[in-house]
Amino acid sequence: MRVVDLNRDGARTLLATVGTGYELKPRGLYCFDYETGTLLWRHDTGPYLTEVMPVDFEHDGILKVIAGSHAVNNGNHADDGTDDSHSYVYALSSEGRALWTRQFEGPFSLTHPLVAHIGCGSQDALLVWVTGSHLYRQDQAKPEVGNILRIDAQGATFATYDAGARLINCVAVDLDERPLATTAGFERSWVLTPY
Repeated sequence: MRVVDLNRDGARTLLATVGTGYELKPRGLYCFDYETGTLLWRHDTGPYLTEVMPVDFEHDGILKVIAGSHAVNNGNHADDGTDDSHSYVYALSSEGRALWTRQFEGPFSLTHPLVAHIGCGSQDALLVWVTGSHLYRQDQAKPEVGNILRIDAQGATFATYDAGARLINCVAVDLDERPLATTAGFERSWVLTPY
């Protein structure tokens, strides 16, 4: 959950992820008026959501909402066309309107938005960590997934790093004012070069 002023107008909202296991529904992101508890909007999803990150890509004071997800593979489908057999990153407007949705991996994978506002020339970018390793992924083409992607404000990928193995943990740090992501694998560790 996060309390945030999405429109920078002084009105606080509560962003809450809602998730169920084998009951399948409801799953998604709900936005409430913080003062009254009134539901302002909701966006239902197939998978359950991981991190939720408010982002101001346009530097106009209006925040977009970015959310990652976990493909638990329980058979849930949402009206937005997503299912819980895939992991996605969602971008929503401050009013809850879907701006874009990106599908990444299959069953038992997770997507985690890490950090936004990494300067990439004239535009900001979002780092997304995609991971997955599970007994049930052994029949997948890639049983272990370990990717970090740079995604622009429209959801397009313009850089990818594939570790070739599961990334157990991933954090973004700023060394000498040059953002970079560090990762750790099972018996391997990597450092990505600065952007």
